[in-house]
Amino acid sequence: EKECLAARARALETNQDFRAAAADYHSVTVLDPRDADAFGQQGEAWRNASELARAQKCLDTSVQMNSNNPYARHCRGVLALQKGELEIALNDFDECIRLNRKLLERYEGSLTGDQAVHWTRLSLAHALDQRGSVKYRMQDYPGASRDAREALNLEFVTGEAHNILGRIALERADKANDANAISHCYLGELLVELALSKPLR
Repeated sequence: EKECLAARARALETNQDFRAAAADYHSVTVLDPRDADAFGQQGEAWRNASELARAQKCLDTSVQMNSNNPYARHCRGVLALQKGELEIALNDFDECIRLNRKLLERYEGSLTGDQAVHWTRLSLAHALDQRGSVKYRMQDYPGASRDAREALNLEFVTGEAHNILGRIALERADKANDANAISHCYLGELLVELALSKPLR
């Protein structure tokens, strides 16, 4: 029953029925109150449903239950960024990045399948994107640029990384006709639109 509920919740998220998804994830936690992942997934569903207080409670619970879960850290960082709590967001993204790097180190030379490595690298790229956004807002342009370039070096095409680099180039050039800045911003906006139209799962 637990697995069926979780599968239905993921399908509901794909259809952007986030409230129903959150309800199913809640049912999973009722069946298994120690399922930290389900609390994290419920929190992300509530965040997508714009129920930020509920999202915060679930994500805090998930992190408290398993502080080594990069997914819950990432989701909580996104929530903090959405709320404008930049220092809190930065701390969660720092920890998410550290945990993902630790996982990748553990996978090296192991028998872990390519799929696990792929999803961990993707998670790391997204966390670097988000941390770059936080640093940009905090006007730490060198730090934001480093995170965006590292995300792109992981060989995942991310719109946010291009947006960060484009905005930084415009800040430094102080003119809107800088070709390099415009190309980054245009590509970034296009990739973000594509990602929104077809969410990564």
